[in-house]
Amino acid sequence: MSAGNLSSFLGAGGTPIGGQTIIIDAQQNFVDQVGAEWLRAGVLKDNPLDYISSFPIAPQLFVYGSDSLSGSAVPDGVVGSLKCIYCKVGSQYVESSGSGGQKYATDPTSTWTACTGTFSAADVLRPAVNGTSYAVLPWSSANSGPKYTSNGTTWTAVGGTFTTFPVVGALAYGNNWWVTMATMAGGAGTMAYINNADPSGTWTVTSAPNIGGNAPAAAMAFGGASNWFVAVGTSASNTVGKIAICTTPSGTWTDCTSSSGIPFASDGNPVDVVFDGTVFMMLMSSGRIYTATNPTGAWTRVISGGDYSTVNFVGTTSVGMTSVMLATNGAGLVLALASSSSAPNNRRSIYMTGDGGNTWGAGQIYAPSVSTTAARASWASDKILINVLGKSEGNTEVIPFSPNYIGMQVQTCIGQYVRIK
Repeated sequence: MSAGNLSSFLGAGGTPIGGQTIIIDAQQNFVDQVGAEWLRAGVLKDNPLDYISSFPIAPQLFVYGSDSLSGSAVPDGVVGSLKCIYCKVGSQYVESSGSGGQKYATDPTSTWTACTGTFSAADVLRPAVNGTSYAVLPWSSANSGPKYTSNGTTWTAVGGTFTTFPVVGALAYGNNWWVTMATMAGGAGTMAYINNADPSGTWTVTSAPNIGGNAPAAAMAFGGASNWFVAVGTSASNTVGKIAICTTPSGTWTDCTSSSGIPFASDGNPVDVVFDGTVFMMLMSSGRIYTATNPTGAWTRVISGGDYSTVNFVGTTSVGMTSVMLATNGAGLVLALASSSSAPNNRRSIYMTGDGGNTWGAGQIYAPSVSTTAARASWASDKILINVLGKSEGNTEVIPFSPNYIGMQVQTCIGQYVRIK
């Protein structure tokens, strides 16, 4: 059957963009008699500008090709359970891998060297950084203050008394303030801060914002018109996720859980929050994503392209929510890294947005079988570094938005086609 005679089977343009069908013995890319364009699954097409109008309708068609990934090789069988996160201080890229300590490298695809003053860092989603001048990370043990680096090669404990300090879950830097937090449920000595661009001085240890509930701090972000710090917390119950907001960490934190308008009972707890330079973006344990320009009021759920609990960008299985996380360059780009890879292709999904979560592009990165809680994505000043190995130095740089493709990366059966326009 020729492609020109397919309209009676496809319907008069009735299949929506992004819709799929089975066609036997057709060209890999063709336009049918009613003007619908089809592309064989497993084949990608360069993304011309006139396809942009399709993305709001079917954002899952926007694909990052494998040649947009570079960096260290990901060898088969070399995996671990370390949660490796990255930043850049001075000219050095810095890797912190929890119990694996810290390493530095001028080129993240080259040789890494152990830092001086290495320590077992707490399981946080990202370091707090002041440009490339300083980075701060907390210890993984209680009664220990944060450590900082000013050169990327040496870590030193900050000043202050931390004899009753618990393990930190979230930290951030902004407007000359550094702040760390263990919980949002109150309690003396569960938060620490310093008002100085240089974090090496004496930190104040004080009570965390007492907004009630069992809510260990999960993540923190800084930004917006009023220089907000936004802390989000998880909990044992999906009904008591927490959001606390302040402009001065030493002052009053406001409980904005209720004003957010988020249905925590159905959407779960906040597990990550970032500020992309324009909007705050919060990831829920359900996989749904909410955004706000003013985090003290209502948050808006982004279109289904950001709902990993139900949307399948690539492959045949919905993305698991274990340890999914966000990373941002603070200038409009947000990346979400899926936690799990699946056999036989061992591909881990990544998603990017450049418009506040309205549309998302999808891509895949090769990931040998690895603990689903180990994968981490980091913004390191000028690079996105993804570690899917759970092993020190196993990182891949993602070059966002170049090149862009449209199509469906994975073919699940013979003759599978997707409508792309």
